[in-house]
Amino acid sequence: MQNSLHLEGQFLISMPNMADTRFSKAVIYLIMHNNDGAMGIVINKIFPDINFKNMVKELDIKSSQTLADINVHYGGPIEIERGFVVHTTAQKSISKLNTNDIAITSSIEIIKELAGGKGPENNIFVLGHAGWGPGQLEHELSKNAWINAPYNKDIMFDKDIKTKW
Repeated sequence: MQNSLHLEGQFLISMPNMADTRFSKAVIYLIMHNNDGAMGIVINKIFPDINFKNMVKELDIKSSQTLADINVHYGGPIEIERGFVVHTTAQKSISKLNTNDIAITSSIEIIKELAGGKGPENNIFVLGHAGWGPGQLEHELSKNAWINAPYNKDIMFDKDIKTKW
């Protein structure tokens, strides 16, 4: 079955009747959506017990700057041990994912930049991601578990995660 929906680069917002507690009141930015499935990042949940400053210390990253107060976001239940930064990028960048100029960087260099108070102005540090197999997201949409909404940079990078949903 050909996928007629093109939700890549949009938000998925969980409906109040969401049965999966991992996605209750979740806002997800869809990075990929095609006939092979979908991949997204939850943008409004953080790990309350994981501290960015402690992570940097464990990674033995030295910084002469005062470490920025950065939230560690719960990106989803898949590859929860994998960290990366979702950020805006320049128009000419070859790493941008879609028309919203969003990029994902998983190098230690960007973590060092963030630890030093540098790096992209608009960024979200994430552990894990969300994923759907072929047709799975379409099925969940047909059951009214999600609604989609257009991308909005202000919502995406708002530091107050409580207002996103």
